[in-house]
This record gives sequence, C-alpha cells and structure tokens, in this order.
Amino acid sequence: KRGSVVAGGDGSSEDDAEGDAAPGLALVAAAKQQTLKEALLEVFEQLLRMYKADRVAGQSSRDYHYMQVLSSLRLLPDEFDADDIRALRKLHGVGKATVSKALEVFRTGTLRRAETMAGSARMVALRELTSVYGVGAVRAQQLLSLGISSVAALRERPELQSDATAAYLSHFEELQTAVPRQEIEAC
Repeated sequence: KRGSVVAGGDGSSEDDAEGDAAPGLALVAAAKQQTLKEALLEVFEQLLRMYKADRVAGQSSRDYHYMQVLSSLRLLPDEFDADDIRALRKLHGVGKATVSKALEVFRTGTLRRAETMAGSARMVALRELTSVYGVGAVRAQQLLSLGISSVAALRERPELQSDATAAYLSHFEELQTAVPRQEIEAC
C-alpha cells in the first residue's frame, strides 16, 4: 500500500468508508496550493492554538494531547487516503476520537469543533485581546475574568493597561490597517 504509516492495518474502523473517495480536504488543499498533509496539519494546528489560548491554569492536557496528535499526523505521506488516517489509530496518543476528527477533516475539509470554538464568544474575545501589544494568553484570561472582552472595554479601563499597552491602544486602529504593497515598495 502506498505511503501507509503503519503496516498491517486491516482497514477496519468504527467509521464507515462513506465519503472516502471524494474528500473535501483535497479541494481545500488545492485551493491553498498545499499538500493534503499540510492542509490537515493546518486544521489541527489551529485547534491546538485555540486550546492553548483558552487554557485554564493547571489544565493543559488537551493542548499536550494535540501536540502528540500533530506529531503522529506528521508521519502521514504528503498525499494520503482514509486508510492511512485509520492506520494512525495504532500509534500512541491517537484514539478513536482523534481518528474520527481526522476523517471528518479528510471528508469535509473542515472540523466542526474547530469552527465552533473559533466562533465562540470567548475565543473571539481572546483573539481580539491578544491582538493588543502587551496582552498575551495569560493576561487575556485575566482580563476576561474581570469582564473585559474587547479592545473597546480595555480602553475604558486605563488602570488595567501597562504604559506600552496604553501607547499601542492610542494607535490601535492605525496599526490594524494593512499598508499597501506599492507603498512599501516605494520606500
């Protein structure tokens, strides 16, 4: 079998083979000019970033788990099929749920859990707060616990801002504006 990660896989799985022949991931990869592996890794890396950003003190098992999963996914060949994903089940740290998520990405090009997390009010707030200079994941968590969930709300509370953060906020909109390439090349 071409590019199989784990030899001796019998291909059996709790997941049926429906959708294996026409994967949505191939469309996503082609649109982004990526290999299937790069496109799959991108989805799981996004999930890992969200778990890291939403980490509650002392609870880092999910992000650790997804670091292990990424290591296993990197063993896939650049182009693979559903059977290659199912074969990952034999590797340490890759369980039934992980294989199911990887197959979902393979079939649809996306992962519902990642989409749901990315769109949650909490994750939107964390992303917005961490876009401010001087506000990392830990500080964003602290601000959320104080009821600060947006840049506008942070601006209204100067006592929560460091000098550097206050200076950044005074130019926030300007710093969020992309500089046209022509303007950069003219310099």
